[in-house]
Amino acid sequence: MPPTIRAATEADVSAMVGLSEKERIQRETYEPQFFRKAVGSAQAQTAYFEWQLKQANVIAFVHDTDGGIDGFVIASLINAPPVYDPGGSTALIDDFTVGRSEMWDSVGLALFERVSNEAKKKGAVGSVVICAHRDEIKRHFLDRLGMRIVSEWHTKRW
Repeated sequence: MPPTIRAATEADVSAMVGLSEKERIQRETYEPQFFRKAVGSAQAQTAYFEWQLKQANVIAFVHDTDGGIDGFVIASLINAPPVYDPGGSTALIDDFTVGRSEMWDSVGLALFERVSNEAKKKGAVGSVVICAHRDEIKRHFLDRLGMRIVSEWHTKRW
């Protein structure tokens, strides 16, 4: 069976969480306090993903191959705060990962294009993608897509 991109289902959540856990371990090396992996993170994310997939404003896709799911993207269509007017809703992409870093330009690109097209059909005028500051490979991928950094979070340990 050739690789396909299809809508994510509850049956995919375990594989999606597995990919997220791998990414979470990597993020912890970027910023050990802020990204400290919580005990029970997989169970918490399982419940969250299952809830998300039931929401009318959520668009989620997986990249499915004979070897299983090797990438996924979840976008929530949201309205901007009332002090901004981007011209419509925004596709907030928080959970977006691939199985191996070299897959961003293939699997990542295919997932991004699919979720973007679906979001546009539903009235979104743009997207916001969350990316860890030190995740250079994903940051460069987003840069190649023509995305711009518009906000940053700063953290300090007390």
